[in-house]
Amino acid sequence: MDSLKPADIVESMVTSGIAKVGLGPFDLLVRGALSGALLGFATSLAVGASVQTGQPIVGALIFPVGFVMIVLLGLELVTGSFAIVPLALLRGRASPAAVLVNWSWVFAGNLIGSLIYAALLAIALTMAGQIAPTGVAAAIIKIAEAKTLGYAHFGTAGMITVFVKAMLCNWMVCLGVEFHLHDRADRRRLDADPDLLRPRLRTLRGEHVRHPRGDADGRQCQHGRLVAVERNPRHSG
Repeated sequence: MDSLKPADIVESMVTSGIAKVGLGPFDLLVRGALSGALLGFATSLAVGASVQTGQPIVGALIFPVGFVMIVLLGLELVTGSFAIVPLALLRGRASPAAVLVNWSWVFAGNLIGSLIYAALLAIALTMAGQIAPTGVAAAIIKIAEAKTLGYAHFGTAGMITVFVKAMLCNWMVCLGVEFHLHDRADRRRLDADPDLLRPRLRTLRGEHVRHPRGDADGRQCQHGRLVAVERNPRHSG
């Protein structure tokens, strides 16, 4: 695959930013809510894997399934919007107000989706509040306490630390968005590496990667729950 020039990559990001600014509030809210729920799903899945295996690295390897699904479905994540939308402003294709409106609706959608998922997960893990949190639920509570009370204990230093960690985390998300746009601009489609996507699909059980013509790649579908499409047997998309 021929590499693109930096200017081509930036132009693709600008185009994406313009498209995001052009989305209406309802569209942004729905896409944002779905993203928040998917990240919540990925987080609980990663925590569950860590608890069951006793190896945090297992959860770390599983967590990206949430971001992969968001990118594949074309949903809205506010951290990605922070990277892309301002480029439309810098090119004079969007106003400051439009950028703030986009961020606000996407953030609201992410928050709503994550809160809804959190409520459903709490019900599922505690028998609707009838049993004490154990296992995954207890692990999630411990993480939440570390992310709030743990930083508050150090006062201003804790707030500076959490800000820096958030900035570093967002940089990584922005890189993921840039990789996606680089590939889409170069090949006019989103490619998901089989070694990355298939293990995530197996985690959900019942995966089956199939060619558009209906040719299977050799594995059997266990429950028919999930189908991914590939253009040829060596390239999953």
